[in-house]
Amino acid sequence: MNYLPISSINRLFRQRRVGFTLVEIMTALTVLSIMLLMMGQLLAFVSQAWINGHRNVNDFTKSRAMLDMFASDIQAGIFRSDVTIFPNSNLEFYTKRAGIPSASTSGTVRNASLVQYSYNTDTSTSVSISTFERGDMAILWSSSASQISFGSINPASFGSNTTTPRNTAPGVIAYKVLFVYSDGTSSTTYPSTSSNSPSLCAVALTLAVVDDQSLQQLSPAQVLALRSTLDGAVSGTRSVKADWEAYLNGSAMSWTSYPKTMASGLKVFERYVTITGL
Repeated sequence: MNYLPISSINRLFRQRRVGFTLVEIMTALTVLSIMLLMMGQLLAFVSQAWINGHRNVNDFTKSRAMLDMFASDIQAGIFRSDVTIFPNSNLEFYTKRAGIPSASTSGTVRNASLVQYSYNTDTSTSVSISTFERGDMAILWSSSASQISFGSINPASFGSNTTTPRNTAPGVIAYKVLFVYSDGTSSTTYPSTSSNSPSLCAVALTLAVVDDQSLQQLSPAQVLALRSTLDGAVSGTRSVKADWEAYLNGSAMSWTSYPKTMASGLKVFERYVTITGL
């Protein structure tokens, strides 16, 4: 009987061991699948974080521009006992700055202007109806200081006597003004008198802002509904921002009626501006 040498047997054994077994291949595929899954989840997390960050920056930029403009106007405001301020609690008042003369203006323009903040009245799109506008109108120097009043200059609407409002920030779902008095009380309604209340010490503006991506998914009806809901959620006894955030984070808010991005794309901003010189 002939036997193979030991070296030939070892060589034959090594040849049979070339390649991977089925168990090894399945193990490698399992590990690779887990790694790919973890990498996919990581990429999804980073992508979502970037999107949320972009929305936050978008909201902050729009609100910062509006709040800075509001603070600048309030600090230059004319708050006197013989000048009407915030008629019907609208965001309308006089400032010690020259405004834009209207086409019918004749005479010397004084360093004073009527300023108004309001929503765009175009309800055709969510972008237009959510645009928060600022407009101003120059006051003639020929008028005496005691005659600076709204009179024929009706701030309720920008007509032929005023300049066209300048578009500012689209995506302002709601705004609210809070008046703070020296005795610690606050109210969303300014006293409906022609005299300036000496107890008024600060004015706060609160904005509910939605990012551009979420805004494109909203209908005008949804914007109006949310605006009305937020307006009714204000107690008037504390920060409007606190009232709105409590409502938005509570069980009463039905996010299912709005786009999925609304929950993270809707932010509330607030600024208090001290009134001096009263």
